[in-house]
Amino acid sequence: MTPRRLDGASTRASAIAAALLLALPTAAQAKPADVRERPVTQFTTPDGSRFALVVDDSMDLVHWSVATWADGRDDPAGLEGLALTTAQASLGGTWQTGSKDPAAERQLLAKLDEAWQRRLLEPADAAANESIVALDKACAELGDVRTFARVLAAAPVHRAEVVDRGHVAVLALTTVAEALPTVAELLLERREQQALRGLYRTWMSNLLARMQRFASDRDRRMHAEVLALLMPFSPAAAQLEPPQNRAPRRAQALSTWAHSQHPTRTAHVLYGNFDADATRTVLERVFSDTSLPDPPPERELRLRPLTTQRRSVVPGAGPRITMAWVLPPIADPFVLRACLAFLFDGEHGVVLRKMRRRHQGLEITAMAPWPPRENGRSLLLLDLRTPEATATIADELVALCRRAANEELPQGHYYRANVAMQREWLTAAASPRELAMTLAETALVWPALPVSPDQPRARKGAQIRDLIAQMFASQPVIVEGRP
Repeated sequence: MTPRRLDGASTRASAIAAALLLALPTAAQAKPADVRERPVTQFTTPDGSRFALVVDDSMDLVHWSVATWADGRDDPAGLEGLALTTAQASLGGTWQTGSKDPAAERQLLAKLDEAWQRRLLEPADAAANESIVALDKACAELGDVRTFARVLAAAPVHRAEVVDRGHVAVLALTTVAEALPTVAELLLERREQQALRGLYRTWMSNLLARMQRFASDRDRRMHAEVLALLMPFSPAAAQLEPPQNRAPRRAQALSTWAHSQHPTRTAHVLYGNFDADATRTVLERVFSDTSLPDPPPERELRLRPLTTQRRSVVPGAGPRITMAWVLPPIADPFVLRACLAFLFDGEHGVVLRKMRRRHQGLEITAMAPWPPRENGRSLLLLDLRTPEATATIADELVALCRRAANEELPQGHYYRANVAMQREWLTAAASPRELAMTLAETALVWPALPVSPDQPRARKGAQIRDLIAQMFASQPVIVEGRP
């Protein structure tokens, strides 16, 4: 295939780009959510990619987000974070776009790969360092990491970026309806012909950031103990281990890219003003096939609610307590969010308020599902921080949570919990672009739920009580951190 270079934008592309720039200041000035009609079309293209088309004719632009897993499931052992790194490096271009000579560039990148491995084995080897500098310069002469971004801009595309959302990587970009066929072709090219230019710079930057987070994460040892007791084979467990001073080989990186970006593991959301039927036709034509190998089957993580309580002690990590329950099947994630707010919200959580009356200065952080997995098949995690952390505090909290499930309060008592749940959603969807990213992430993590751009309605008190009763019917893991 003939390599693509950016020699100049056409008159038509320039006109579209001008329209895009003129529209940008008004992108967030859309009509209130309650007066919009935003129909959603969901479908799967022939290659297995899942799409949700959200049409809003009050907007001038189209926001396209692609969510992929970056939770460690595709990372080789000792190279945690590689899926995220490849996603970030992917905007450096493809073999078709950005390469003067793909065959020669491949050879130089392979030599650069070997030079990096030698340098990591012998950090003081001056010859290895000189070799890296020379090879890096030679690779830059054959492959330009800026060309793909320029081709995207000429489509036109505004602000193409990969956003790290913790467990998910989201490619986000903004364009116009007329450019969707061109953008679709470019995104397919990015997936199928990825060169991973700048891989090592991106990896080393991320590795340093991970080392810094590891050093400052006070909860890491407690969380690792919880996973060891309940989910020992979770990919999240490896991410809590000390980062190793290693660099991936290109073959490992390309394999990780192929597995994490396989169309069956992605979720696309297009949100804005466009013709849904015409766009679907284009997407089904473009995303018709893939050359990426099928990803290996994931190891099944069998989670069963505990019938007996498990306790563990982590010396040198306290005083603090971490507790975890296996979540029941979650049909509605917004009910789960309302439950956490009702029980543990910093200002109005009923359990937190009662616990603070007994234990001054107590703080509780609640996370669920933790770690994030498809359809919420994971854990409810509570981190308790107090100067007097003892195992009896955990027993008090369990009793209060179970009591909350049996109190049939009027609906008004759940008002603040619903407000907190809705506020969290509105914060995540603060702009059309943010909403598209949130919907893509949600579509990936909760594939069984329909995609909806609308603010979630308040959940009934009976729904909240029922889920609380299910969550705390089983026994917890209690990890006590001691000084």
